Amino acid sequence: MRPLFTLLFITLHFALHTLHASLVTYPWPETAPKSEYYSAKFLHDGQTTTAFVHGTKPNLNRIPDAVSSEFDDNDGVTGLFEDRSFSFVQFSFTGTIDIEVTKDFGTEASRVEISPKSYGINPYYFDGRTVRFRLTNLDDRIEYLSINYFSDDNRDDGGNGTKHVKHGMVLFADKPESDIPDPDASGTVIYSDEVSNQELAAADIIYFPPGDYDLAKRYPLYDPVEGQKVDLNHNGAQLRYSKNGQAIYAAGGAYIRGGVWAQGKDNLKLYGRGIFTGDDLWWHAIRREGDLRKEAYMNFLGSEDSTFEGIVIVNPTHHTIPSSRRTNIRNLKIIGFASNMDGVRPSEDSFAEELFIRTSDDYDYARGRHTMRNCVFWMPRNGAIGQLGWNNLGTGHTHYDRFYIIHSEAHGDANKRNVGVIGSVLQQGVNLTDNLIENIYGEDGFGVLVHMTIKHEANDEWDRNNPGEIKDFTFRNILLESDFRLNNGERFRNPIKGFEHDGVKAMIRNIRFVNIVAGDTIITQENHAEFFDIDPNTTENITFTTEGTFHTITPSHSSGGSLSPATPTLVTPEGMDRYISVVPDDGYRIKEVSINGIPQGRIQTIHFPKIAADHTVTVEFEPASNDFYEINPDSHPVAETYLWHSSESGRSSQLQLNASPRYEYEVLVSQDLENWSHAKIRANEEALDNPLKPSFSRSLKIDIVETPPFFIKTNRQEK
Repeated sequence: MRPLFTLLFITLHFALHTLHASLVTYPWPETAPKSEYYSAKFLHDGQTTTAFVHGTKPNLNRIPDAVSSEFDDNDGVTGLFEDRSFSFVQFSFTGTIDIEVTKDFGTEASRVEISPKSYGINPYYFDGRTVRFRLTNLDDRIEYLSINYFSDDNRDDGGNGTKHVKHGMVLFADKPESDIPDPDASGTVIYSDEVSNQELAAADIIYFPPGDYDLAKRYPLYDPVEGQKVDLNHNGAQLRYSKNGQAIYAAGGAYIRGGVWAQGKDNLKLYGRGIFTGDDLWWHAIRREGDLRKEAYMNFLGSEDSTFEGIVIVNPTHHTIPSSRRTNIRNLKIIGFASNMDGVRPSEDSFAEELFIRTSDDYDYARGRHTMRNCVFWMPRNGAIGQLGWNNLGTGHTHYDRFYIIHSEAHGDANKRNVGVIGSVLQQGVNLTDNLIENIYGEDGFGVLVHMTIKHEANDEWDRNNPGEIKDFTFRNILLESDFRLNNGERFRNPIKGFEHDGVKAMIRNIRFVNIVAGDTIITQENHAEFFDIDPNTTENITFTTEGTFHTITPSHSSGGSLSPATPTLVTPEGMDRYISVVPDDGYRIKEVSINGIPQGRIQTIHFPKIAADHTVTVEFEPASNDFYEINPDSHPVAETYLWHSSESGRSSQLQLNASPRYEYEVLVSQDLENWSHAKIRANEEALDNPLKPSFSRSLKIDIVETPPFFIKTNRQEK
């Protein structure tokens, strides 16, 4: 196996608070709905700040009695979701903070998990209701976290014997804003009901300060007439963009009831930390100008060169925020439960990163040239993350990179085509090529990677010279916790199939699967049929291979619990993160976890960031009435060992150190795990003393200037 140089980040959580940490919360109006299920606090700089925990539920509203029944489309919510809820906190921070979340409903939980589990965040306190953990804002990931309590009253039927999270709780922890407009600047208009439409149309920036705003007051959804049923107005409850280059800023604390309409203008901006919600509306409440067909909630179709950043969108009435070419999207969060609540769907030459989506339909269309990266997705029951299409449009060239897929709800119906990381409801005439999907992490019962099919539709146009084709896709570095099993234990065989009609074939060819690891199994040409259902008549050159260096983790455990993935060995491509969940049985708790023979204490998620070596894991369980715990967060061992594989002399590894003035730190290196010496270290090109004796709390990125390969170990002791 060839050596591979990677930059290694070792995150070591030491300091309870850092002087350079900052926390930004927002003054939400009391009229914004609060969670019935969870509460939260921030512990920082010797203070405790109570968080505003927002709450939303599936929107079961129906059209008002005064509106014609032809506009009644029901509520769009799958019956299984009707008793669900979703709670969330929107805030910003830098450095390291401690967070407390409390389950305020029902019974105590036996366990709590923090997802994405690939982040390796472990609680240091849990009593069945309250959990505390430490969070550091790292540069290379987004801090969007699900807090999942394991209790019967937080599990809901998902159909086919599956169970899913009933009352979700998510933290949206962004970095502080860097582009806050001056509300008093020339060209900025502060929104209120009293501001005229003419003033809004002329504004360069429409500014929503903290407060509660109902856009239907300005743009009525319908005009009631006594004794009559009326039609809906077009684009009700949608704020209009009126000129190219216009911006809408929603400050944190702005709770906006309604959506926006770009009206085809270009170079627009929608940003801030505010919330746009359709909770007061109903499914398909917003209608298109002219034919009054259902309209997108945040409609940027035909709007090019636009930017969306930072906001939260809750229960959109239809497609959430489709847009056109050269769109830039960052830190967008979308929450919904109904069908048709599609996600972002930008067009050619667009870029999207650091998104969270939990809806019940397709999150994106993977059929145009754009990139989406570093996202956390709550996998829907209905809908694919990247839908190749519902017809025969597009060219392909989509790039997906570093997706963290949590709480998968895909039910695994082989006839349900719009599911998976890549789904497809394609028909004759489609021609898609050169999609790249890489560095995907699938947790728990995630089993649907692809549903790649083309079908002949008898009622649509048929050209036997263009039957359709999908080709030259690559799936690389896919790491699944399960072996393609859903959380009901059933395995899903991922279908890849074209069709034959009128003597010609719609083909799927040249699809490469590279470094696909499901549970403990590397998917190969020899075993792929166990996991994929590939039609030999309408496919060609579908390959399963490996490349680069793999590392092996050898776990073992005592009786009284289990590990997930539950395997004798785990293989992982070098540079990817690997986690192992430690799950005690009823009547037991975690006693001790050791990594490479080094005791780590009672941790429930074992984490190997950017893996670069083989490891051993040993877990001991012990009898106990529960797995509750209280651990001094500064008492965790700070030493882990990593083998650094590189043949490039003089290149440096790097660790991120959140250092406290209470301690001094040694950074040690070894060639053989027996003889250790102080490493040469530096930060920002300046040499540092080793041991390091910080005079104030600080977050450092430390370069280790040694000739690889070597092991790294960090020791800490009080001054």
